[in-house]
Amino acid sequence: MGWQEAKKRYDLGETAASQKVEDLVARRVIRGMGGVERQLPQFERSYGFYSPDSALWPRTFAVLQAAHPCSWLFGTAGGSVALWEPQVIEVDAHHKAIMEYAESFTALTKPPYPVFFTRVKDTQISLVYYLVRHDLADAHSAHVTAPWLVPPVQFLASIEPWWLAVQETEHFIKQFGTYKLLREQE
Repeated sequence: MGWQEAKKRYDLGETAASQKVEDLVARRVIRGMGGVERQLPQFERSYGFYSPDSALWPRTFAVLQAAHPCSWLFGTAGGSVALWEPQVIEVDAHHKAIMEYAESFTALTKPPYPVFFTRVKDTQISLVYYLVRHDLADAHSAHVTAPWLVPPVQFLASIEPWWLAVQETEHFIKQFGTYKLLREQE
């Protein structure tokens, strides 16, 4: 895909967010993994899927899936379903866009669960909104006592049996551990 095809992706509305929103989110995710945007081609080459003409977010997400220490979060591990299915959107500073989805979260019983990577409108702030279980009766990989959940975290709403949580994107990504951004050649 050339740059013109990548631009068409946004022009035709094939994404829920604009390119500037996706690009900001992608940069924050890369920083959370311990890198910077200019290193992305090196990371991609390491994993064998360098695609310089594609948009920044899909490229970053591919590296996140490949380099993530917990492959079950955003990808599949051993044929199992990922815990989260990412979406990139723009939100306002008062969480209104996310709260509009809240009612639909009560029906969620099986992964993948939604995780919203966002840019706060008219800022350079990127936040991640996701669900964590708060009931003690169910051992769950997205339980509020999960070892990967590292403060600071803010809980916005209780949506039985979930809490809607929000964290800064870079911190959200960092809390999962060390990323193997460069695969060792075999």
